[in-house]
Amino acid sequence: MTMEDIHITKRRVRLWVFMMLFVTLFTACVCKSSSGLTIEHTKPCQTVLHTSDSVVVYIQGYSTNNAVIVSQSLTREVTYAEISVDSKAKLLSPIRTDREGNLYFAYRSKDEFFVRLSPTGEVDQVLLPRIWAPQSIWLGDTLVLDSNGSEELVMVNTEMQVDSAPALSMGYDGEAESGVLGTSSGEKPFVLWVATYPIRRDGGLYAKYLTFDPMSKQMEENFLPILNTKTDDLSETDILTDRIHTVVYAVEPENGYTLLCFGINSDESDYRGAYLELYDSAHAEPVMTEQACCSNNVFRFAGGYFLTDRYYEGCSHNWIRRLRDGSKVIALEEFENDDELIWNQIVSNGDSFIYINNKKAYYIDQQGKVTGEYTIDFEGFPNCWGSEECFGFSQPFYPKNETVSP
Repeated sequence: MTMEDIHITKRRVRLWVFMMLFVTLFTACVCKSSSGLTIEHTKPCQTVLHTSDSVVVYIQGYSTNNAVIVSQSLTREVTYAEISVDSKAKLLSPIRTDREGNLYFAYRSKDEFFVRLSPTGEVDQVLLPRIWAPQSIWLGDTLVLDSNGSEELVMVNTEMQVDSAPALSMGYDGEAESGVLGTSSGEKPFVLWVATYPIRRDGGLYAKYLTFDPMSKQMEENFLPILNTKTDDLSETDILTDRIHTVVYAVEPENGYTLLCFGINSDESDYRGAYLELYDSAHAEPVMTEQACCSNNVFRFAGGYFLTDRYYEGCSHNWIRRLRDGSKVIALEEFENDDELIWNQIVSNGDSFIYINNKKAYYIDQQGKVTGEYTIDFEGFPNCWGSEECFGFSQPFYPKNETVSP
């Protein structure tokens, strides 16, 4: 090797070291959102979003003539397009994120739309059929919106394909029934609609639920027997038989469990208290029964879990609990030690959870581990008392490999 070859080799080594140092410094930089959002933890800067990254979508200037839907990454410097909306605009669905960082959600601004926002600023949206006060649930890459009072539900997927099917909330007599939309657990989850009030048939009391497959549009009606409810004789007998005003909050078809709330009467007063119960229909026995305030809670269920949001002015709870035994995924009380908390919200994609209050957003996995923690202090975030109509935090699609075409 000549002296010239040695000098060339040294220059190449120095250049390689410099490039490696530059890459290390670049990838180790602290990410900062353009919104000025305080981030509790730092990650390497990346130019491409992933499904584990989160975005908050909210209506800035909520209920004003200058309202706009803003989407901001909690972890990266990303520019999503803003959507100008009217003063009555609402978000109609949870927010989902795909591998490329695209956002998907439905919203109302005079008409109903389903939109896809790319992290590079593109907007693609499609007009949806008119739906009144819809409940919405994601199953894989398909969004299902069912509305009490509508004859059809609406489906739309990430390919922007829109379809419809008979409404799950429509009863036998053509009148809308009260119920809640959710998803089941298991290897192949499906959409569930659970009637709020039990029905009487064959001399007994049953929880009614419907299963729905968005791919085939197949709908199936099912019933789970529950303990009888007294509606006329209010005398005190037994806690398991003398029940009044039973309501159904969730079912778990995988094991035949039903989540119920009911009242108990006594001779001394017209009302003795409310009880939450996880009932095993196959063995006709409760898995869990506990005294709880039910009426001031908003119950949801997805993927074998039930969630409740707390109202601070009432006797209510913040829960993420399992439908298999009623156990808690995480003790949310540890996040509620601030006197200035005024609202809470818990959401789930059926696989993970987000607990949000007016101070912070916590991302939580199935084991109850907090995987992300973000302070809600950015300018323009709406003061709408925790309403899902004006903000949402993104989650990845679940099931992850599900591809559903309406």
